[in-house]
Amino acid sequence: MEGEALSSSTPVQAQRKVGALLARIHAQPGGRPPPQDQTWAEWMLGWLRHALAYWQASGTAPEAVGGHLSRFWQRVEPLLRARGHQLILFDGKPEHLIVTLAGEVALIDVEDLRAGDGLMDLAVLAVHEPKVFQGVWRAIPPSLQTTMPYCRSTRCFGRSPPLSGMNQGLRANVAITFFSWRRDTCPT
Repeated sequence: MEGEALSSSTPVQAQRKVGALLARIHAQPGGRPPPQDQTWAEWMLGWLRHALAYWQASGTAPEAVGGHLSRFWQRVEPLLRARGHQLILFDGKPEHLIVTLAGEVALIDVEDLRAGDGLMDLAVLAVHEPKVFQGVWRAIPPSLQTTMPYCRSTRCFGRSPPLSGMNQGLRANVAITFFSWRRDTCPT
């Protein structure tokens, strides 16, 4: 497939096509469960633990971050248990969304499609390409926008002390856990 990866230089019209494509994907039932046949909440907890261990091993994590994230997990875990039944990209980094010269969009590396929370795909885009997120979000049907509470990564993640020291890749792994919950449940 000839084209360029989705990026901040992608025209807004193509960004909206990405949003429409994601909305069509997320409207499908999930199919395969997350790895190891885990529930969505189990898988997200595993990623949170992986990200936390990596961050702590890097020596840049605040001393109390483990307790902070544990308390936050206790608040969001019941919400995560109720989600995770949509078809998602599961590895939806911007470079997996190709925009052709004609402005059409295509997916590559789709072997990871499986059940999850569609907000994970949006969270990954928001963390990797924040400027693209707004264009993509505008194409999500209003009915889904109102039924899927979320916090904007630029506000929530930017003000969150435990996440502010993370590099982009690590931040993305943790962001998928936090992104889809209302501002009042974002880490403080």
